[in-house]
Amino acid sequence: MAEHAGDVGGDPRRIAVGGDGAGGNLAPVVTLMARERNAPALIFQVLIHPMLDASTMRPSWFTDSDALTVTREAKHTLLSAHLPTAPSHVDPLISPVHAQNLRNLPSALSMTYSGHDPMRIEGEEYVRRLTEDGVVAKVSLYPEAIHGFFLVAGELDAGKKCIDETAMALRSAFNSH
Repeated sequence: MAEHAGDVGGDPRRIAVGGDGAGGNLAPVVTLMARERNAPALIFQVLIHPMLDASTMRPSWFTDSDALTVTREAKHTLLSAHLPTAPSHVDPLISPVHAQNLRNLPSALSMTYSGHDPMRIEGEEYVRRLTEDGVVAKVSLYPEAIHGFFLVAGELDAGKKCIDETAMALRSAFNSH
């Protein structure tokens, strides 16, 4: 994208990444890879109920899961589609929340619903770790939403608000760079 930004009217100095669920895993992985490779310079990450830890052994997967969230089995199925047979669940390129340091990563906005979603815990931990490492990061909780609320923005007010919040955060990030 950075190499061809000009071809589509983009600015290679103003690139953000984002994702929802499993894409909320890929976006921080991309930021870690970009930092290690010194390119491209990314300015923001938007994470919507991100899957930031491949493990499902955290207590929240046993106590915070409900019928409206991702189950342990669904997470295993999703991860098995793109992970090696015997992955290291603490490899930061699989579980970004386990990165040794998160310094010099782009600012982040993590959005989830405030219900019993184990991935909410992962997103909150990632934002806390980013903040501890000097990165501007924010968690935004949506009460009375369900897992996947972003995908049904045409039907749920929380999804519409999430899109608006994403647009405002991106506009702010792009205008400040």
